Amino acid sequence: MKYTIMIGNPIDGFGCYGVFETTEAALTWANHDAHLSNDWCLMPIQAVEIEDEWRTYEVTAAGFDASSSATDHLVFWVKAKRGAHVFEAIEGTGAGFHNLIDSESDIDFWLPRDSDRLRKALLGGDLK
Repeated sequence: MKYTIMIGNPIDGFGCYGVFETTEAALTWANHDAHLSNDWCLMPIQAVEIEDEWRTYEVTAAGFDASSSATDHLVFWVKAKRGAHVFEAIEGTGAGFHNLIDSESDIDFWLPRDSDRLRKALLGGDLK
């Protein structure tokens, strides 16, 4: 089983940060992230997908700060049929995996086809 850090609430929505192999790894990361809000919880990732249609997700690279437009380049919109494809692509990058986005435009990556390119972008690599 793998784990993620979840923040948010039912009114404002939820966001997930990182994919971790152990609870210890997740807790270590959470305790060292100064930008993580105080109300977070550790969640096991369960691979149950019912629907099979394209959805748009927001993924943020490590270092993203929602309070500053200076880090907007660290936000990517990702199209995938399964949330598991997103989790697999961002595993080990420190990226955050957020709510579904209601948009069909400005898609940066299509998963699983662009998984390698997304990982490279999240790790600060050149996409050329």
